[in-house]
Amino acid sequence: MRTLLLTLVCVFPGVALADGGDDTLVMYLSRSDVVVLGEFTSEPVGESTEGGVIHYLADFKVAQLIKGEQRGNRKVGGTILVNVIRFVFDPEDRLPELKKGGKCILLLKVDDKQENATHVSADVWFGVQRPSPTMVRSLKRVSARLISVKGLSEQGRRTFERVAPIQVAAAYLSREKIDISKYDIDMGYACSYCPPQATVYDWLVTFPSRTGEDPLFVAVMNAHKAWRLDAKNLERID
Repeated sequence: MRTLLLTLVCVFPGVALADGGDDTLVMYLSRSDVVVLGEFTSEPVGESTEGGVIHYLADFKVAQLIKGEQRGNRKVGGTILVNVIRFVFDPEDRLPELKKGGKCILLLKVDDKQENATHVSADVWFGVQRPSPTMVRSLKRVSARLISVKGLSEQGRRTFERVAPIQVAAAYLSREKIDISKYDIDMGYACSYCPPQATVYDWLVTFPSRTGEDPLFVAVMNAHKAWRLDAKNLERID
C-alpha cells in the first residue's frame, strides 16, 4: 500500500502535489466551525480556572472569514466576541498575539443556534495561529476542498471538475448497502487517484474510520460510476 500511496495526488487549483502539511490542516479544520483572520480590538482579559487553564475574553475584528458562514457580526469588517482558552503556567506561555491590536488566525467552535453566541477557541494548543499569509492561503485551499456529505446536503451540489466525488461515493455505498457504521461519512475527502499502469486520473474518496482501523476507500470514475477499493492494496473489490 505504501508504494501505491505514492501515486496519490491531492488536486487543488494550481497545486500539483499537496504539501506534507495538508494532513495537519485537515485536522485543524475538522475540529473548527469557524476560522478567521483578524485582530483583537480590546485587551484580552484572562480568567483563570483550574489547572492553569485561562479563558481570554476579547472583541475580535474579522479581516477574512476563512471557514464558516457569514452570520450577524461574523463577517469581514465585523467584530465578534471570542473566548480564547489557553494553558498558561509561566509568563512565557502567553502568546504575544494575545493583546489589543494583536493580529492572528483563530480556529473557533460556536453554536449558531444560540443568539449572540461566543466563539470559543477550538483547541488550547492550536486554536491561535500566527497571521501567516501562506497559512491563510493553505487553510482556504484545504477548506474549499474538504466537502463533506453533510455539507453537500445543506449547501447544494458542489463539484470537483464537474463531478462531486464524495457525493457519488456516498450514493454508491448506499446503493450497494455497504455497512458504513464504522466510518465517519461526514469527514470524507477526495483526492485524484492514478491506478497503477493507468493513463487517466480518477477520484479516490476516503472515509476515516471511527474506531482507528483502516479507512474506507471508494474510487470514483464519473458521476455514475464508483467502486470500493481494498484498504490494504487499493485494488478493486467487485
